Amino acid sequence: MIISLIIDPTAMDSRYFSSIDGYRFNMNALFDGLSKNGVLVVDENGFLERELSTCLSSLPIKYRQELQIRLEELLKNKRKRIIKADAKSGKGDIFTIMSRLNELYDVDAVCLSDDTFQVAEGREYDLANALSISSYLDSEVERRRRSYLSELPPLHKLSVAEVEDFFIRSVRYSKWLRFYDKQIGKGSNLKGFFRGIDFILSTWADHGVFSREQSRIEIITSTLHYLDNRTYDKEQKREENFGAIEMVQKQLIGPLQKKYRDWEIVLRVKNASPTLFHARYLEAQFLILGVDRGFDFFERDGDGFVECSLNIRNGDALHLAELRALPDLHC
Repeated sequence: MIISLIIDPTAMDSRYFSSIDGYRFNMNALFDGLSKNGVLVVDENGFLERELSTCLSSLPIKYRQELQIRLEELLKNKRKRIIKADAKSGKGDIFTIMSRLNELYDVDAVCLSDDTFQVAEGREYDLANALSISSYLDSEVERRRRSYLSELPPLHKLSVAEVEDFFIRSVRYSKWLRFYDKQIGKGSNLKGFFRGIDFILSTWADHGVFSREQSRIEIITSTLHYLDNRTYDKEQKREENFGAIEMVQKQLIGPLQKKYRDWEIVLRVKNASPTLFHARYLEAQFLILGVDRGFDFFERDGDGFVECSLNIRNGDALHLAELRALPDLHC
């Protein structure tokens, strides 16, 4: 799950680093959190990003060096963690643009320099989620970010609203989604898979910043039978594989595509060894979420959830790339 932040460029002032106890430590922790499960929201015209880089460059090297490396990593990472959002006519000074972005995109916190934080309440815009950099490590936002990495309860212990919030935080800033679940390719319990995937897609449709764009949804699964040179009765099993794929297309992909007409929903079936394709994942632009039971996580006869754990698994990116690189099986 992702936290979203706006950072006040004026916080990169050597006065704060030299005079406020723990300021440098708090700033480094903030950037470290962004690299793990956070996004930095800036205006699409690049004003905040340029100001942040300029202010950072003006710091003495003893304060600047580590932060500059972290910022460059956020910018060049393939899962680029800087969101360029439309400020919708928000122009003028730094505070006005930050306030407008905060109003439009409901970020978790606007991280301010200590001076700006003290005068924020007297400005035209109300920043109820304003947070001074010097108090970041002790903030509820940072506590929540850390908990998302290690302390998520299983779904059946949560309310529907809590589960929805977890998935909102997983997909909100993504421009595409990928679902990995080897069981889907068996062609059974497709109503259960539809409910789970539809729950996530409807959450993205309602809360996604970029979900109204022409997006691509991939559902990646494995064949009913894995076929190799040692497979017995290969032709019959190949026919059974194709029959299962047709069921998935008819009962899962078709209904999803009918409901979400503005998106391209693609089924990708792999003849993957069970040792290669085992875990289930939701992959979004800034996060890989392990879904240990898979996407049939609703109770069969109710609106509650079965026992299913969610875990951030960003380290599995290469494994998922290996799966995607396998040839797609076509009927």
